[in-house]
Amino acid sequence: ERLPLFALGDHLGPLQQAVIALKYHHVRRVATWASAELVARQKVRVADLSPNALVPAPLHAGREYFRGFNQAELLADHLSKGLDLDVRCDLVIRKKHRRVQSRLSGARRYANVRGVFEALPCLEKVERILIVDDVVTSGATVKELTRVLSEAGHQVIGVMAIAHRG
Repeated sequence: ERLPLFALGDHLGPLQQAVIALKYHHVRRVATWASAELVARQKVRVADLSPNALVPAPLHAGREYFRGFNQAELLADHLSKGLDLDVRCDLVIRKKHRRVQSRLSGARRYANVRGVFEALPCLEKVERILIVDDVVTSGATVKELTRVLSEAGHQVIGVMAIAHRG
């Protein structure tokens, strides 16, 4: 099942460089700029879905410690202001450390991400979630997050990202 994807464009050229600057060179203003652009371009279409929350793709604790931040969470924090939505980091964690997805082929990405997320205990079931990530390429991370959240009783209705490959 395909979820609506809201992104600024293909993961090429300037957008690819912006994502690299954010993730690997700690240029956090990329998240500020990208979220403002996403809100300006997609706010009406996003509102049509009536989302209730943003859930950033979690990083493994070790990778987040090494990087100093989670780029998806930073993007979600900025998006939340423009979309007037809560950011929910209390629904799912990344429990396993695996190879970086960007270095794998499409087929291997699904196997690499399978079983890495775990839903956290939550008394309420959150409906109408938008997953937030920096880049959506094969869709493996989104698919696995959607599976884990759905099995926990939550509902994912779409995805927001800076860029996509597709």
